Order: sequence, then structure tokens, then C-alpha cells
Amino acid sequence: IRNPVIANDSESAGIVIDGSPVDIDPNPNDPGDDAFIFSSTFHGTHVAGTIAAQTNNSIGVAGVGWNVKIMPLRALGKGGGTTYDIEQAVRYAARLSNDSGTLPVQKADVINLSLGGAGGASTTPEAYRLARAAGCIIVAAAGNDSSTTPAYPASYDDAVTSVGAVDINKSKAFYSNTGIHLDVVAPGGDTTQNFNGDGFPDGIFSTTGSDVGSSVSFNYGLKQGTSMSTPHVAGVAALMKSVRSSLTPDEFVTALNNGNLTEDLGPSGRDDTFGYGLIDALSSVLHAQLLNAGGATSDSAYMAVKPDLMNFGTTRTTSNLSVTNTGNGTTPLTITSVSNDSGGWLTHIAPTGGLGDYVFTVDRSGLTTDTSYSATVTIVSSENTVTIPVIMQKISTSTTDDAGKQYILLVRVSGSAILDQVAVNISSGSYNYSFADVEAGEYRI
Repeated sequence: IRNPVIANDSESAGIVIDGSPVDIDPNPNDPGDDAFIFSSTFHGTHVAGTIAAQTNNSIGVAGVGWNVKIMPLRALGKGGGTTYDIEQAVRYAARLSNDSGTLPVQKADVINLSLGGAGGASTTPEAYRLARAAGCIIVAAAGNDSSTTPAYPASYDDAVTSVGAVDINKSKAFYSNTGIHLDVVAPGGDTTQNFNGDGFPDGIFSTTGSDVGSSVSFNYGLKQGTSMSTPHVAGVAALMKSVRSSLTPDEFVTALNNGNLTEDLGPSGRDDTFGYGLIDALSSVLHAQLLNAGGATSDSAYMAVKPDLMNFGTTRTTSNLSVTNTGNGTTPLTITSVSNDSGGWLTHIAPTGGLGDYVFTVDRSGLTTDTSYSATVTIVSSENTVTIPVIMQKISTSTTDDAGKQYILLVRVSGSAILDQVAVNISSGSYNYSFADVEAGEYRI
């Protein structure tokens, strides 16, 4: 992991495999994995940015955490890696004995594992059990095979929290694994669609890099996968830890299982598609504050609204908005006003008493322009005010989507040598490219 925004310079030692003759070295920088012909993935950098990219600085993206530090440990890379390498990195992060013979100054509070695969051990490996016993909250990606086949380490139920993915509509992402081991879901992106009409695929935008040129350059990009959903949960766990420094893995899992950290999706309670629901940062932090109070009820009132974004897309006409009092005492909460700035295309029906489900309705009939529309709903209560963004699209005619820049490679079949490469952008729904001065032979495009 290396990014100029989130690098943790205090960590001088780590467990790293980078293709060098010595498997363990103190350099956590990402030299690239050569996963693509034209560029490396910088997968770890993307994941780390979701957790801890510097926030509120008007640059790039905002990390889920606030002033969170990354302990960069690279166990997989250009030289590959094994489950043993991953477990050694987990041991190091937990400040347990490991093959490097070194220990970090401070153990990691949260371990994010955006990696995995089928065929795990029949019992939980010692590294994960000991790391949890040492106080590390461990979260891992459930997998991207749209399968119920367990992926590991996510499916080590007694030590690791398994994270699936949802898309922008809070539906199961098409690739996300499901099953009995799934604990929670988070935004994972879906780059096959542009449901919010912003002109970009609905992926997760985060820090990344490029090594197309002679040196690595750092930038921002879109990716999808349970690798992208997992750091959302890790970041929320870090937020909870920042509020309650004594937060234990048992407290985190108990709160998750009780529905204190999530928005319930699908059937009531836990299910194999969404686990215990969609991770909710506000509910999680409020629960951590409640734990600080010894679990005692607070006599304050506080309005919470779910979801925090209403997206009607191109066809949806109604959406429910739940308004509740998340205070734990006897202080009442009253709703004083509900308004929106749509100009008339968005209306609502309020529940009796002000708290409960508001039904919002979109009317596209009076809109003449095919475009994306946005509005803001403002709800004022006796204690606080909440604003909810609203997105809607009107499309009367079919359109051709833009898949972005594509790289076209000319490859000689014999030896697979790349002879030429062009980068092209879409024009009127088509990609047009050509290669000049190609000698006779057999090639692949």
C-alpha cells in the first residue's frame, strides 16, 4: 500500500512479498502486480483509500474513517503469495510473534482483508484466533463469484466478519457471494451500470495508481467487488474505536448480530443475502457512545433518518423514508417540518404522529427534458435537522452508454508479444481504432 495521502510513515517494518530474493523486507510500498498488460491494479491502495484517505481537505476522496492511520502490510503482490504469507501479516498486525522477528510499535485495532478464496482450512487457523483474542476486529471479503461456496478467510466464523456487497440501489451486487457465513453488506459498486446518471459507472471511487509510464503516478479510480465493500466496514469499525477506545471484537460482533450497526435489508433479521444488513456509520457510532455509558439509557432524543439517500433512477416512482427517535430515554421527539426543493416533482405523505415511514413520490409527467434531476429533503425536528439528497432521472428515448476509455492491444499469437497499443474513447456508441504498418502474420486484438 502506498499513497501520498494515507501513507503511515511511523511503520518502518512490515511483512512483504514483492518478488525480491528475500521474502520478508521492511518496504510496504506497492511496486505493482502486473495484473494487466498495460497497468497494475493497485488494489491495496484503492482499499486503503476507502478506509483512510485524508478527509475534509477538498482533495480527491473522503475515507470512511477520520484521522485513521494505515499499517501497510503487503502479503500478496507481483511475486504472488500464500495463505501462510497472509497469516504472517495478520500475526504482525496483531503484534504477535511472526517470521519477520519484528513487532509494530502498536497493534492494529482493525484488520482489513480484501482478499480470499475457496478451500480454507477445516478449522480457523491460529493466526486469526490469536489476533481476535489480542483485540483485533477482523473483516474480510465474502468473494465475487455470485456463489454460496464459502470463501476464506471471511468464512472463519469464530474470528472473522464476512462482508458482502450491495449496489447503489441497496440490492445485492451481481457478483457478491452469499450464504450462511455472510455477516454484513456494504457498498461494493457495480461498474456495469450508471443508475444515478452522473456519467460514470457506479463503482467505488478511491485512491489508485498507474505504472503505464516509467514511474508510478497516483490518482483516483473506480473499482467494484467485495474487496471494496470490506473497507467500508473496517472504516466504520475504526470510527467506533475512535469513540470507544476499549471496543472489543466481542462487543463489535454482538452489536452487529443484534442489528445495532446496520440497516436491515431483505427478510427481517439475518438472512443469507444481506447478513445482518447494510452497515450504518451513524447507528454504529451512536451505539459505541451508548456502550461508553455502560449501556445505560440516555435521556436525550435524536432524530435519525434511513436511508440517507433516495435514488429513484429512471423508473422508480415511490420510496419510503424512515424517521425514528434513536434516543434511549423518555424525552419526546417531534417533527416540526418536512420540505423539499424539487419545484414540484417530489411529494410525500407523512405518517400519523410525525415518526415512522414517509412515502415519497416522483412525478415525471411535467418534466420535458431528459436528464438527471436532484433535490434535497429537509426534515426539522425538536432536536436536530437532517437533509437527504434525492436523485431521479427522466429518459424518454433510448441512449447509448459510455464505457469510458478502452485500451486496444495488438498481440502476436506466436509468443504473445504486444506489438502495438492504442487508447480510444467512444464516439456515437462505437469505438473506432486502427493499427498501421502491420506486417503479415497472425495476431490477436
